[in-house]
Amino acid sequence: MKETLTAFADLTRAHFFFVWPVLFCSGLALAFENYGGFSWELIGRAVLIGLLGFEAGLVLNDYVDREYDRRDVNGSLTRYWRPFGERPIPAGRISPRAALTVFLVLAGSAAALAATLPAPHNLYVLTIMGYSYAVEYFYQTKKAGPDPAAGPGDRADGLRPLPRRRLPRPRQP
Repeated sequence: MKETLTAFADLTRAHFFFVWPVLFCSGLALAFENYGGFSWELIGRAVLIGLLGFEAGLVLNDYVDREYDRRDVNGSLTRYWRPFGERPIPAGRISPRAALTVFLVLAGSAAALAATLPAPHNLYVLTIMGYSYAVEYFYQTKKAGPDPAAGPGDRADGLRPLPRRRLPRPRQP
């Protein structure tokens, strides 16, 4: 039981739980300053939307990158992002199906809460959420690049550098 909870804490990067609501609520604080309408209830919903929505994005990243992560032997950032020292899906501690279920529950909960925001802001938040998840999925599945263990000279984002080209010299009059 403890191993499963540890794996889910690692999957959601639970040690960063406070960061996502702070980021999400910073825009809300600016809105309160400019437009008024301060409400603890609205802050509570925003905190939950930020927490659940960002956590869902982290789980989606791990789900989509599970094969890439399985081949990744360079663990230089693992301790920062993974305090328990391994990626739970490639390590077999969480099944891909369970991770997808966690993503759907977190994203669905965040979307349900976002739908309760005043219009048209609910549509803005839902649109940004949907766009962010879609971009995460398509970027991770369509990116081209070398194997993660390929070595120095590879870019950190997995893309190959563009070849250098010489620009033509301007003609002299």
